[in-house]
Amino acid sequence: MAGHRRTEVRGDPADPAEAQPEPRNLRRIKGEVQRRWGIVPLIDMLKEAVLRTGCLDAVTSVSGGGSLSVEVLAERSW
Repeated sequence: MAGHRRTEVRGDPADPAEAQPEPRNLRRIKGEVQRRWGIVPLIDMLKEAVLRTGCLDAVTSVSGGGSLSVEVLAERSW
């Protein structure tokens, strides 16, 4: 496949990672987010994060296209 680079995988990818303990304050953080914002769809949070941070500037399209501005993409996704 043109443009595809194979990367070496170390270890056995079939081995599941060990479960990590839950961070100490995770439940408190989740509770506070729920109290402040209620139920907000994840897509709305992602769109807001993209608009505020400009993180899409660091990403390129797989197809080589991507000629739409972030503002146009945000408007179309509402």
